[in-house]
Amino acid sequence: MSIGSACRTRHQIARIQKMRNAEHKQPTLFFDWLMSGGLSGVIDIIQRNFTLHPSDFSVDTMGRPENHIPLHKPSGFRFLHDLGCSAESRKSEATALEVMHKNMDEFLSKYEYLGKRTDEYLRNIESIGLVYYGNMNQKNTEKLLFILKEKYSRDFEIIQVMEEGKHAPVNLPGITHLFVNNSSVQGAANEWMGADASWDEAFKNIKTR
Repeated sequence: MSIGSACRTRHQIARIQKMRNAEHKQPTLFFDWLMSGGLSGVIDIIQRNFTLHPSDFSVDTMGRPENHIPLHKPSGFRFLHDLGCSAESRKSEATALEVMHKNMDEFLSKYEYLGKRTDEYLRNIESIGLVYYGNMNQKNTEKLLFILKEKYSRDFEIIQVMEEGKHAPVNLPGITHLFVNNSSVQGAANEWMGADASWDEAFKNIKTR
């Protein structure tokens, strides 16, 4: 299950599962297509029981003018694929806010469903690996593992996927470290997906179900 911090995490999980089992259908879960929240964002969402409130949303440019993306302020997650966000709406803050509020009810209904589904997965699936792409600091990793155990009464495994020279491993019990090399797709339109062969090699010893 993807817990961030990029769309490629979910994309690669689904692709690898499908490659190993043609009948597999990867369900959409809460964190699949979210950006920028990091582990602190995952912690925030779990602590609020996957509940989102309209007043917690604004838009943010991530330092890029004319790139107004819906932002969940408490968690820091950006919803690039929701709330009517599009290349056109992102050009103007006023337009982005108008479109966001127009789509808010449908959005909240969708994520209420995804929150319940994700909670059920965490609560009921006996063996589940939480896959995170990028840097993880020790404090937030320990906090996330503690919160998960407190909430679901069991230990979880986190699979940290990193790029050599870009990300650093967190050396804690319960963390599996995998390295990928995405240089083959840098600058390409499908860069966000990551390099399939590299992810296949990294996950070759990870059992999936």
